[in-house]
Amino acid sequence: MFQWIICTLFYFYQYIIRIIPNAYMDNIMENFSMKLDDFGLFSALYYFAYAPMHIVVGYLLDKFDFRKVLTSGLLGLSLTLYVFSLTQNIYVAYLCRFLMGLFSVFAVLCLFKAIKTHFSHKFSFLLGLSVSIGLCAPIFAGYLFNAITFIEET
Repeated sequence: MFQWIICTLFYFYQYIIRIIPNAYMDNIMENFSMKLDDFGLFSALYYFAYAPMHIVVGYLLDKFDFRKVLTSGLLGLSLTLYVFSLTQNIYVAYLCRFLMGLFSVFAVLCLFKAIKTHFSHKFSFLLGLSVSIGLCAPIFAGYLFNAITFIEET
């Protein structure tokens, strides 16, 4: 049960990271002196890593210990987000966005593995519940964005 909760929260976390640049588009473009096409590349880099990494992470989950793979993904995504928050260089920002896509794959595949391994008799229900929780991330991110914007304005 603990692994399912951790994986679901990781899925929620990565979903926020996936969508938050859209809410902060103006800030990101201003901070990195981006044009609109630069921001388009910035957004796309996430998916350039996200799509093909499903194969690699699936292999890693079959080959190595589940906890080590999950921990690697969580730490990698958190460290990448930390580096992104500190950088002023557009190329480092591009690299970070690519790595965010790469490490985000760990969330969904670890979630599938945890449910399949421990709750195969409730796979569909728990997967649906987990995805629903993850899809609440945009709502949470919206509230977070509004709260931050309110604080900045006062």
